[in-house]
Amino acid sequence: MSKYYKFILLFFCGFAITFSPAQPIKRTEVPMEINIGVGPAFHHLPKELIGDAFFIGGFALELYAVIPPALLKEHREKVPAQYRKNISLDHVMLLRPFWLSLIPHRLIVHPTKELEVWGANWSFFSWAWNAQITDALKVQAKILLPNISYLQVESPVIEKDKIRLWALGLAPALNITWNPLKFLHINASWEHQLYLPLTLNKYKPKEANRLALTQHGIASLVFHWRIPSSAKI
Repeated sequence: MSKYYKFILLFFCGFAITFSPAQPIKRTEVPMEINIGVGPAFHHLPKELIGDAFFIGGFALELYAVIPPALLKEHREKVPAQYRKNISLDHVMLLRPFWLSLIPHRLIVHPTKELEVWGANWSFFSWAWNAQITDALKVQAKILLPNISYLQVESPVIEKDKIRLWALGLAPALNITWNPLKFLHINASWEHQLYLPLTLNKYKPKEANRLALTQHGIASLVFHWRIPSSAKI
């Protein structure tokens, strides 16, 4: 497992190590944490797609490595100079390899008889601004970019039996995080997905604008479990 965590650190922090066959490299074991976040998510979709249903159920899944500020300060010299100005030494860094980004961070699961909705949302990068209110309470505003969404809907308000939608865009988000325990962080968030009006979906001309997925909101409550680990760099 340590090799897996080492990959996360090396891939995202850009730790640069020059290998020399004549001189062995001394590696240091450093502490880190693995975050597993799960919880319910509630999707607010356009009424043209789902009718009068206000929220559609689903769940959230967030997986990443947590790099503490002390580790960044202690091993700052291992980060390439061109990247150091982009790394904050006062906040934890949340990192994940690209292949882990292929797992959706929000899912829609709503298989009822009257309304059947399935969906997934992928997010690859984010830019965040943090405000530490107390030691245990933090408010964060961020932008997720790019966002890709898939939606499959079977609804009484749609003329077709079933439609499938793809959408591409970005999402401003507001998070409130409470840390009641060192290993447990509880996060309440609202994401508002804003999408480009794509033409990937085939409709009759009169349906194109009505059924295009241009925005939807996601409210979620995620319980983040922090598991202590270590890696050699």
